[in-house]
Amino acid sequence: MKIAISFVLCLICSPAFASEATDLAKLVVAAYGGAQTIEQNKSVRQSGSLESIRYGKTGTIERTFSRPDKLHIEIKIPGVPTETRILNSGRGWRDGQEISPTMSKAMLLQAARLDLPYLIMSAGKNIKLITPPETDIHHNLKALEIPMEDGLRLVAGIDVQSGYIVSSHGFISTGPANQLKFTTLYSGHKEIDGLIVATEESQFVQDQPTGLTVIEKSKAVEKVSDAFFSVKGGSSI
Repeated sequence: MKIAISFVLCLICSPAFASEATDLAKLVVAAYGGAQTIEQNKSVRQSGSLESIRYGKTGTIERTFSRPDKLHIEIKIPGVPTETRILNSGRGWRDGQEISPTMSKAMLLQAARLDLPYLIMSAGKNIKLITPPETDIHHNLKALEIPMEDGLRLVAGIDVQSGYIVSSHGFISTGPANQLKFTTLYSGHKEIDGLIVATEESQFVQDQPTGLTVIEKSKAVEKVSDAFFSVKGGSSI
């Protein structure tokens, strides 16, 4: 996950960043427990249910993220072989087979979505206030664009009352006038194991619904073995 990093705790208090965009970023940081909490939670493991539109069934999902760009996802749908997705240093695998660069970028966006408060905080003065996408109809919502590279764009919709992230929109450029759009809508924010978590995630690709994830467990993980993000096997956390 390559981003323009300018990590500064003074984002919380410096008058030099007193723009509307950075003020909104401060609100997000406060809503998710403050700079220290966000910074120290470098790895997280979550599990819950996944309602798949493709299969018309509900199964389970377990995902582990480790900053900056490591992700391990296991999806189990009744009657369907278990699917394992791994992202490590910009390369992606599905069920042991390396996937295309475009799909690896889609996984980079998945990883970024799990670290949005940190990315918003670390963007510093490079954070941009933009017009919310048309699909965001929340009347208290404003949008921040997070700096990324490799033809990627990431936009977070923020509820200006709570500071919670209520949507994310990831874009992958596939040509001069073409792009893939991945949208997630977040709801049911609550504290789980000391962290603020959106317990419901509605997912869309090109504005078409693909599934609903309900997070039941979420916890910060102190250290995750590098082997867990290896295609050859995964040691326990």
